[in-house]
Amino acid sequence: IAPSDYTPHIYFEDAADTLWIKGESYPENAWAFYAPLFDWVRVLIREGRPIKVCFLLDYLNTSSTKSFL
Repeated sequence: IAPSDYTPHIYFEDAADTLWIKGESYPENAWAFYAPLFDWVRVLIREGRPIKVCFLLDYLNTSSTKSFL
């Protein structure tokens, strides 16, 4: 997912099984923005695929924090 002024760059490094979330996160509706990502991660977990999540966020709002939790 390409970054925008309000959302981070999100990409999956397949060779390392690593999900990267980089930049700033303060979308209007964080839950709606991240829901497809969470659904995709759930599929990987059900398949038994190990994944590592790396957050490199310069800023995130309360809504984004609650979504990640």
